[in-house]
Amino acid sequence: AREAQRLGIALSPEDIQSNIGTRTISAIAGEQGAKAITAVNKNQVRKIALNELGLPENTQLDSKQPYMIARMRVAEPYSQVKKLPTMVADENLISSLNGLRPDQALIGSNQKAKALNDIIDDAINKTSAGLGGAQLVKNVQALRQEAKKTYNNKSADLQSLDLADTKLAIANSLESMIESNIFNPKLLSSFRDARQKMAKTYAYEGATDFNTGMIDVNKL
Repeated sequence: AREAQRLGIALSPEDIQSNIGTRTISAIAGEQGAKAITAVNKNQVRKIALNELGLPENTQLDSKQPYMIARMRVAEPYSQVKKLPTMVADENLISSLNGLRPDQALIGSNQKAKALNDIIDDAINKTSAGLGGAQLVKNVQALRQEAKKTYNNKSADLQSLDLADTKLAIANSLESMIESNIFNPKLLSSFRDARQKMAKTYAYEGATDFNTGMIDVNKL
């Protein structure tokens, strides 16, 4: 309730403090009360998103453009990371990548294991051989974009979604690899901050309906 108050998000009274009085109020308000709360929150969620993305309040979220602008605003640390020399995977990275493999004990895992293991093997082989900063950033961006396309595809099957989850997890592991190879404290701090803000741009974009310009809080 405190977090909702801080963000200006409306809650049903019984969600704040459940007792006979608040349940009675919610019952009296009924469907109209729920609709009123939803209407208020739709615009407020949009305002929160624009604020977190550093975009003007009058920005229309009806295309990818605002999110591309938001990413450009936080991209400078990534530009510096691209200049880093070749980085080689350590035991922690290899372990984290192997941890993404499907559980062979699960029934039906053999059917989906090959595609997942192939991309994990490729990630281990390439990072073990060594990748420069620019190559790592490029791989992170490509993996995230491929995963996003799958998530946006309403007809994507379970196997495709599992592969998208794996690609996203590999991208996170590659970003962790970058962090472990940044020895400049200032750059490390700015990269971590940019990494978090960059992830938010993708999360908000994935939850936005470009037809209405509204953010779907369920998707978010």
